Amino acid sequence: DESAQPYAQAISSFADQLSGIQVYNLVVPNHSEFGLPQRLRDSLGCGSQRENTAYIYSCYGPSVQPVDIYNSMDHHKEEYLYFHTDTHWAGLGAYYAYQDFCATAGVEAAELSDFSVTSYEGFLGYLYQITGLDCLSQHPDHIDLYEPPCSYTASVSQDGENFTQLAGVNSADSSMGYSMFLWGDNPCLRIENHDLSSGRKLALVKESYGNAIGPFLAASFDTVYAIDFRSFGRSLPEVCQANGVT
Repeated sequence: DESAQPYAQAISSFADQLSGIQVYNLVVPNHSEFGLPQRLRDSLGCGSQRENTAYIYSCYGPSVQPVDIYNSMDHHKEEYLYFHTDTHWAGLGAYYAYQDFCATAGVEAAELSDFSVTSYEGFLGYLYQITGLDCLSQHPDHIDLYEPPCSYTASVSQDGENFTQLAGVNSADSSMGYSMFLWGDNPCLRIENHDLSSGRKLALVKESYGNAIGPFLAASFDTVYAIDFRSFGRSLPEVCQANGVT
């Protein structure tokens, strides 16, 4: 709680500066919450991510709308939601979170079958890179990349103002590993859906977990700006207002 409360206060302070823009907050539980046996959880002193996210969401005022994906992750935990050799979630886990977000935001979520998928075998992620354990190398992951079911343009930017067009929403270079999603951790990546004219534009303020959900969100908003707060240098309210983010 001592770290959850200032996090919630920070999110609320962002919302106060984004006047006229609906702010949502989505906290992603990681695979230790669902994959570790209770005996290991007890020996490692693991707290409850269910209780932690619930506490964060209870700290918000009316300016922030929480998106609680815990039950969906728990319900589908036997599926391939998280990588085994990496710290991130897989594309399927991000899709279920996308469904929950769309339900909360009041936009239509595309069906999973609407997205075309390309699979890349033999992925060994960060957990293997830092440990070199045979038990991980003997059970490599695969990466499923989902292509939005719409006509779109994807572009990358360092400053959120000058954009360079990309070949697609994801990279096809398998050597990039998890960074294939949304081309990795760029300051700003824009996806323009040419088939929608709803008037709704989304700024996805993220760290690396946000990369896997970006291609799904592109199917439900006119424009998505994926902004990595660790490297983006411009004012978020300024960028949102200049680009009509709702």
